[in-house]
Amino acid sequence: MMSEMAPTDQPQPTLVIVENNEAMCELVREVAKELGFRTRCFHSGDQFLETPDALHSDVLVLDLNMPGKNGIAVLEELAKHQPETAIYLFSGADSAVLDAVRNNGWANALRMRGAIQKPVRSKQLREILSRALPSTA
Repeated sequence: MMSEMAPTDQPQPTLVIVENNEAMCELVREVAKELGFRTRCFHSGDQFLETPDALHSDVLVLDLNMPGKNGIAVLEELAKHQPETAIYLFSGADSAVLDAVRNNGWANALRMRGAIQKPVRSKQLREILSRALPSTA
């Protein structure tokens, strides 16, 4: 007799967005929710860093250019905590800047997973974020 598949006991993965542009934050949030992530959005690096439990999300989508603590300052703080968070840079900066920031993150033992260059379309964002989902092996 075949048994029915039991629902998975795995918790829903968490994706945190640190982005000062509300429209961009909402775009990432909607795509992430469609993929099954729980989401949280912070509109500044300062706000994110003042929320200790946010530092330990599964995935972080981080804007580089924000007022106050920018994305680079956030990465420096994250390096002190050595989180297991998969980090995606989210910026309109050119690829050389994104590569330099990503290399610096790797040098500081951060889990830099990629860069999402703005402007971004929903389809492209969906493809990138779907690779960030934990495997269900």
